[in-house]
Amino acid sequence: MRHEQAWIIDQGGQSTRVIVYQNSGEAIFSLARQLSTSRCSNQVTHQPLQLAEDIKELLSGAAGRYNPSKAVIGIAAQRASFLAIDKVTMQPIAPIVSWQDTRAAKLVSALDPVSRQLIYEHTGLMPNAHLGASKMQWLLRYDDEVRKAARQKRLVFLSVASYIAMLMTKELPYFDHATASRTGLFNIRSLSWEPVLLELWDIAEDHLPPLRRTHQYWGRYQQQALVNWVGGDQALMTTLESSAHKVSVNLGTGAFISYANEKQKLPSSLLLTLVNTSRSQVHRAIEGTVNAAATAIQWAATHLGLSVDHFWLKLERFNLNHKSAFQSDQAIPIFWFGEVATGSPFWSGRIKTCWSSISQIEKMALAVVEYIAFSLRANIDPLIRVNPDIRLLVLSGGLASQPSLGQVVANVSGLKIVIRSEKELTSIAVAKLLLSLPADKNDGEWFEPVELDALEQRYQRWLSVMMQKA
Repeated sequence: MRHEQAWIIDQGGQSTRVIVYQNSGEAIFSLARQLSTSRCSNQVTHQPLQLAEDIKELLSGAAGRYNPSKAVIGIAAQRASFLAIDKVTMQPIAPIVSWQDTRAAKLVSALDPVSRQLIYEHTGLMPNAHLGASKMQWLLRYDDEVRKAARQKRLVFLSVASYIAMLMTKELPYFDHATASRTGLFNIRSLSWEPVLLELWDIAEDHLPPLRRTHQYWGRYQQQALVNWVGGDQALMTTLESSAHKVSVNLGTGAFISYANEKQKLPSSLLLTLVNTSRSQVHRAIEGTVNAAATAIQWAATHLGLSVDHFWLKLERFNLNHKSAFQSDQAIPIFWFGEVATGSPFWSGRIKTCWSSISQIEKMALAVVEYIAFSLRANIDPLIRVNPDIRLLVLSGGLASQPSLGQVVANVSGLKIVIRSEKELTSIAVAKLLLSLPADKNDGEWFEPVELDALEQRYQRWLSVMMQKA
């Protein structure tokens, strides 16, 4: 059946959106709500009832303009965020725990080498505090409501995407394959909860709902629109546009590097991630994860006494496609960011946030942008070592709209860069999948790398410190 429209719910790190696409692929409606976030030390949470109200309002806005019976719906959400609900009442019993939350870092650091290798072999992930497993164990130890529900056999953990699907369809809760693969409890090859890992983290299997493929029937919204895709908010476009020569980078709160050629040898420092499953296909991708992109910009702007917009304006004084902007090694400081764990390929939480020297605000701002580019290169170089034919980086996401970043990434990586013209790549990818539309060729703004000795020297100095802390 060919649907007239695709309604895509895109629940990201900063907002929740519903976007309506015609079966031509054109976006004809968009409505968003800001995501309320609470931060207390290393705990980062969202309110599930507020999210539920936002989802209700967003869908009502779409339904006020278009007929749900003519639509198919997809849901994409932050992959490693989750919440605890009462499986009897279907009500939340604790706040949504964000992927940015690292409250359980000590539980992760206590893992022995054998356990770490076991997790990597089964899940394709390096153990880290951003995954759900350690935070689920933390809640089972220290959250009274979660402990009570567990004793009463009423506890179930859900991904945010699965929670939204439950709200919309009124069906019993399930956990989709893609976001299950970010818990640290899911076997990425057998597509099932892994008993060895459940035992390792002391999480009972009845604390997790049954699993479902991302691309299948999930129920109906208002008994009309078919909900037919539920999954994560990264990398789907990578698999739709698979190429052995291209690496995709989604730049938002964090940055995610995706390479769809899963048959390529997996570098030991990177991840194997599950992107999409259907009755006939399983799509995996090699992934690198940088936990600070826009997060680092926001922190640095505040520290420098700037708004984020003003931060980028400061960079306009540099002619970034000219060697003089980068060439003086003494003029540009080096920046390290340790407010969140570094992610791949270092997997370290021991970096101190600092600039190597105090300089003009413009140069300190450029150092932060270089930090993001340095972090990307550290993930891309291992891919290039196993496949020297990689020659193109495709940037997308909210942060990619800054042209200053495109030129810096090109210079640091030594690769051609294209910044996708589409601004909502996750929702576009889900819509194209549901509407059976072809993937587009790369279009957008292009950047050619400029080889700079001083920039390479700064990268090597930055990398040396990162390797010492890894």
